[in-house]
Amino acid sequence: MGGPNLEILRFAMYLAVPTASILYFGDPTWYDRYVVPKPPKTQAEIQEQLAKFKADRLEKKKAQGLTPQEGNSVQSGHDTVAATTQSIRSQLPDTPFDSRPSQGTPAGRLV
Repeated sequence: MGGPNLEILRFAMYLAVPTASILYFGDPTWYDRYVVPKPPKTQAEIQEQLAKFKADRLEKKKAQGLTPQEGNSVQSGHDTVAATTQSIRSQLPDTPFDSRPSQGTPAGRLV
């Protein structure tokens, strides 16, 4: 055992670490500097920010292998979802539940 001096030191650390972190990270200037992005104020800054967002979006589309027209069309996304849903439905049985027991499980027993 460490004795009472060690316990006092541990207690002081348990109080000091959270208090110091609250004082450091709870400071509004630190929060404004590192967490909150500054909104654009002028028309030129707004246009610059929009151009940056568009460039980032195009880079992501290129990384996914999409052309800008494929990724931009809402209708093509809808058609893709409809085609995928149709292909999944064609693989399902006509009845809501398959009445045949699966291989390896006796009939009537739930796994």
